[in-house]
Amino acid sequence: MHGGLPRALIGRIPASLPTPERVVALTFDAGANDAGLPKIVTTLHRLGVPATFFVTGHFARFYPRWTRQVAARYPIANHTMNHLDLDALSDAQVRAEVMDARRAIRAAAGIDPQPFFRFPYGVESSRTLAIVNSLGYAAVGWTADTGGWLGSSGGQSVSSVVARAMNAVRPGAIILMHVGSNPGDGSTLDADAIATIIERIERRGYTFTTLSRAYAAAYPAWHRLSGSADQTSTPRPRTSSSASLAGFIRLGRPLYCGSPRRRYLALTFDDGPGPETAATIRLLRRSGDRATFFLVGRNLSAWPRLPRAELSVGVVGDHTWTHPFLTHLPPSAAESEIARTQAALARATGAAVRLFRPPYGFHDASVDRAARRLGMLEVLWSPDSHDSYPPPGASALEIERTVKRLARPGSIVLLHENLRATADALPVLLRELRARGLRAVSVPELLALDPPTKAQLQEGVHGCPAANG
Repeated sequence: MHGGLPRALIGRIPASLPTPERVVALTFDAGANDAGLPKIVTTLHRLGVPATFFVTGHFARFYPRWTRQVAARYPIANHTMNHLDLDALSDAQVRAEVMDARRAIRAAAGIDPQPFFRFPYGVESSRTLAIVNSLGYAAVGWTADTGGWLGSSGGQSVSSVVARAMNAVRPGAIILMHVGSNPGDGSTLDADAIATIIERIERRGYTFTTLSRAYAAAYPAWHRLSGSADQTSTPRPRTSSSASLAGFIRLGRPLYCGSPRRRYLALTFDDGPGPETAATIRLLRRSGDRATFFLVGRNLSAWPRLPRAELSVGVVGDHTWTHPFLTHLPPSAAESEIARTQAALARATGAAVRLFRPPYGFHDASVDRAARRLGMLEVLWSPDSHDSYPPPGASALEIERTVKRLARPGSIVLLHENLRATADALPVLLRELRARGLRAVSVPELLALDPPTKAQLQEGVHGCPAANG
């Protein structure tokens, strides 16, 4: 028995994730001590970056509080009971190392580890791998070991750790680090380097994922990927978001909101990308919420990698090239503003752009026809956070109060991506919405999870709850 393992994972130890996307998995082995763990967890939390932890049963027993805290936020996986060279053990002893670790992790964390296994020291054989697979675990290797565990006494430094990590960056890379200190010199080089590694990887246009997310996407029939803290994705709708979106594009009516029947709303950010974008992405990733970003084409030259990063937490839409009043332009010029941005965003992200928002919300029959010809759904909003209008825009506290007062299930909320007050308001706003039982999703997800009725579409903004406060 292989616990339902996909055939592609039996008898193999992949050194990278099964994805062509520009994502990287940070993985941390925990077997010796917890010296670097406070800094690692604090940094991951502050930057909103996911990771996967391979924990030994010995570590779980010795540091049960840390094990519980890590498992509450990140996927936790099996690294044997005692971190022994499994090749030196009998078949029965190998099984005991794996299963004893599972029991110890479950006792400390309250959940089973994810069905991933990492061999101590990277030492394995066809015999030990077959045993691990038979117990329902997929073995996971790494693209690069940062070598931080060697310590400063082993000739390593923060700069050498960063260099090893950056040399490994490619789509699907798995980076191995350790949570403990070097036993000889007490250094915690991986913990000291992690913030720089994250910053530089993001600067290259990559985002971060976990093993469970990546494998669930690659092998959707593998049902054992459950029970960890990495369960922040939106519930699967009955109809795919792509199919729902296509249906609304065919209807050809501007969209102002979804239905109020369920507990979803859409947060939308205009006028990016820009200097606040990376922080917004980190916050959404940390909270597990999703959003829709309507981007201005001329901003792409200064921030070329951010649109692709935004896809990791939502969907990107078209907000014209120069942000003009489209109704003041000749029809051909207005359509050119939209089409130029649609093409640029498709090149930047590698994804089709199917959402459009007219600047200032100004549209007429000519603008509506242009959006339909370009195969896009025109998305307006209800309510407006008033973060940008009337000038100079609301304060962070005013934004929080406005959205809290007006947001309802089905709302499409207008925000702006690069306003300081909006960035300051967003953490509180997300917490308040979650406290009210509201979940932020992208516009296509809202259409799949809780679409508006035809009557709502026909009524436009007046078909939306709390449209006028």
